[in-house]
Amino acid sequence: MDTLEEKIADALTLGRAPTAADLGQLIEEATAAAAAADEAAEKERRRAVDPAALVDVSAASAAILAANLTRDHLNAALPRLQDRLTKVEAQERYDRWLVDFEAVKAKRDAAAAELKVLYAPFVVKITDLLLTIEQIDAEVRRLASAKPYDADAANGDGRNLRPVEAEARGVEGFRQEQASIMRDLKLPHWAVDAGFAWPPHRPLALAQLSQREYDQFQQQQECVRQQARATAVEAGHRQALTAAAGAS
Repeated sequence: MDTLEEKIADALTLGRAPTAADLGQLIEEATAAAAAADEAAEKERRRAVDPAALVDVSAASAAILAANLTRDHLNAALPRLQDRLTKVEAQERYDRWLVDFEAVKAKRDAAAAELKVLYAPFVVKITDLLLTIEQIDAEVRRLASAKPYDADAANGDGRNLRPVEAEARGVEGFRQEQASIMRDLKLPHWAVDAGFAWPPHRPLALAQLSQREYDQFQQQQECVRQQARATAVEAGHRQALTAAAGAS
């Protein structure tokens, strides 16, 4: 069985990997042994100077010196053992954190992959639909304003069209405090520098643009939409590959 000094030397060797629990126990043992050596040296000194006792001075001196050296050796080792314990505890905390990190990273990576696969195609599809709805709602408004109410048949005929969203959600319209998809929805493009897919970018002075400037603006918007569609196609392919891999 290793002596206390051998266990201390082992624990302080950087190539070794003692646990924090082992180091804590070793520090307790070394502290107790240092106190015992100090007590032994003091006891031997008192005995050596007792005039009523027959003392072998050489042996007593050697015993006192040995006890003092043992105490000093152990006391010198304690700060290094404590430093080693601090580092080992930190490493053990890091090792436990690393397990947690890898678990959370796996969840994060899975959610990020799912978001990319689902969102990129979704934002293209929903934006195309919302643009179509805008056009249809404009036609609905045109019909409402053009209805010839001076014709008797036009009054009470029930031919009044609600906007697409109101029809879909079964309401007549949306109050300000109610959430409307067409009015309140915001969806960024997948590409972080491309701005919002919905509502699409529309300069405040759009009506004041020249035909050339308007055409350039439309081309830019279409370029952004094409990039979004390409990303959606890529995400769809990745989803198909993932599904095929899961089935095999």
